[in-house]
Amino acid sequence: MGGGELVASLLADDLIDELYLTICPLLIGGKTAPTPVGGLGFGVGDRPVMPQKYRPSSSYSLHA
Repeated sequence: MGGGELVASLLADDLIDELYLTICPLLIGGKTAPTPVGGLGFGVGDRPVMPQKYRPSSSYSLHA
């Protein structure tokens, strides 16, 4: 079980209270690059609304 599969299992078992993500452009990898969370992903209706906080460094901080 890799990192993405572990995170997916923890989310499925409701064992994660907070999740902090840093989203950066993908520079290396391509279509088969591993993702932060393995599994099937979220359905369109399951997407949480996450607040976005702008930082002067032109990056976004998302907290769910």
